[in-house]
Amino acid sequence: MTMARFSILLVCLMTLLPSQLAAAGPSTDAKAELITQFKHARDDITHNAFGLPLSLASVEQDDLLQGQVLGIIEHDYATARAIFTRPDHWCDTLLLHLNTKACTYQNASATRIDLFSGRKFYQPIKKAKPISLDFAIIDNRDDFVRVQLHGAKGPLGTSDYAIELSAMALPSTKAGTADQQRSLLRLRFSYRTTWLARQMMNLYLSQMARDKVGFTIVDQHQQPPVYIGGLQGIIERNTMRYYLAIHTRLDGVKHAHSMHQQFSRWFDATEKYHRQLHEVSKTDYLQAKQRELANQRDRQQLIQTANNPRLASFRQ
Repeated sequence: MTMARFSILLVCLMTLLPSQLAAAGPSTDAKAELITQFKHARDDITHNAFGLPLSLASVEQDDLLQGQVLGIIEHDYATARAIFTRPDHWCDTLLLHLNTKACTYQNASATRIDLFSGRKFYQPIKKAKPISLDFAIIDNRDDFVRVQLHGAKGPLGTSDYAIELSAMALPSTKAGTADQQRSLLRLRFSYRTTWLARQMMNLYLSQMARDKVGFTIVDQHQQPPVYIGGLQGIIERNTMRYYLAIHTRLDGVKHAHSMHQQFSRWFDATEKYHRQLHEVSKTDYLQAKQRELANQRDRQQLIQTANNPRLASFRQ
């Protein structure tokens, strides 16, 4: 990505900060904003080093960290809309992330997702950190969908924790038409930090994780190129992990993949970006996820038994 095109995408990204997401305008404005972003980022989506049609950018502004992936997926819009307006699909998607130990959902006056976050290795739910996320379908139209998961409090002293997905049929270069077999998808992941949390994270990054980097190249003149580090590196890595999880889930539903197959495919997808995303061996990851999936299903079954929600059960 050239610095000029990156700057354009960065400006587009900064136009909607997390605190503004819930107060965004009507769906027609949100859809128009997504199309505008796509037009600015089209060259980066089609010509990049990712091996996938996507662009990625991040922002660190005061206590705010936000990452965004804008990409084209080989799935029709109707399928993407049907999957990601359901909390059960979200939970199976979020479980693919190696730091997610379990994810459950329930309906009361509003739908809530409880995400349990932990270490890179196996942990039972009781040792994970719970994050309560309000599940809101902000827009749900035949031509545009926007879903947000938002929590006032996140892990490790973070707050305003948000995951937002927007999708629509891929806009065509010809006016008035769209590619109905492919979709344009935007994922935003963001949270706010405290001074103490930033100091602790910077200490971690300077010692145990000093080799960790993100995807944005900050110096192309050196060989190998210098990638962004620090807190922006963290937000870029996790935004990409969530995006690959969404991609894997869509493929999994389309091809009736089991959760074990989805775990395997997500890990393989992340290993294509070994420099940024490698953490554990595939064997360790799969063994941990099988146990965490069993824990998640047991906990969800308890919730369904207690509340008798009218929601679909998890796929096998």
